[in-house]
Amino acid sequence: MGEKVLILLPTPTNKLLAQWQGPYEVVKKVNKVIDQVEMRNKRKRPRNFHINMLRKWHEPLMATSYWVQDVVHHHLPFIKTLNVVYPKANHLMMSM
Repeated sequence: MGEKVLILLPTPTNKLLAQWQGPYEVVKKVNKVIDQVEMRNKRKRPRNFHINMLRKWHEPLMATSYWVQDVVHHHLPFIKTLNVVYPKANHLMMSM
């Protein structure tokens, strides 16, 4: 209990298209395949979800910023700021 999870839910615009949403908090394990999840911003009561609709939420590590200097035509330097967050969440990306 108290574990943070992502839930595979239909998108607001297309009920046949699902996205991982969250994180939400598991409040109770109903049985070995059903978890009760508190969705504070969606409903007042906790909802039950099968575990195949849930994925464990991993807190992102601290975002880091660093400066990269590029030189264009050897005389026009400009600066780009890159924000990098590790680790990458490739397992949350949808593939076509």
